[in-house]
Amino acid sequence: GMKAFKGLLAAIILAATVFAMSNGAPTLSCTQCHMGADKHPAQFEIIGLPKTYVPGKAYKITIKITKGPNCAGGVACGGFAVSVSAGKLKVIDPKDTFITTDMMTGKPIITHTKQGSLKREWTFEWIAPSKPEPVTFKVSVIAANGDGSPMGDWFNSKTIVLQPAVTT
Repeated sequence: GMKAFKGLLAAIILAATVFAMSNGAPTLSCTQCHMGADKHPAQFEIIGLPKTYVPGKAYKITIKITKGPNCAGGVACGGFAVSVSAGKLKVIDPKDTFITTDMMTGKPIITHTKQGSLKREWTFEWIAPSKPEPVTFKVSVIAANGDGSPMGDWFNSKTIVLQPAVTT
């Protein structure tokens, strides 16, 4: 049906765009381009995410890849993409991160710039929604081996649901 056609079209567009997706992830499912990367799970930490959030508060969040293939002197070492179901993503490091639109969902995602793909750690801000509601964070990372091809890279993703802090 239409959905399968759209998916195929997106895959074709992705394949045609660039071989090395060094400037940002077009969607959270990096494995469409990084073939086999999901067979090698990268390890990563999400630093600064609260156990429960205070509505309206700004949180500084760091995504840090802790395990992946060696990429010394490579053209790209890593990449990430984050989407949130509520609140606002904010760029605080414009050299390494920017906000784009997820091709699949049409929602904003924060991802790495071309320069940011030389790193394995990125920091951004999340401004919690003003009304208390559960917020779903979707985080995907690629730990690249630096050869510029979509082969030999490691992928992982996490979905975290954050609850608002209960105030009495």
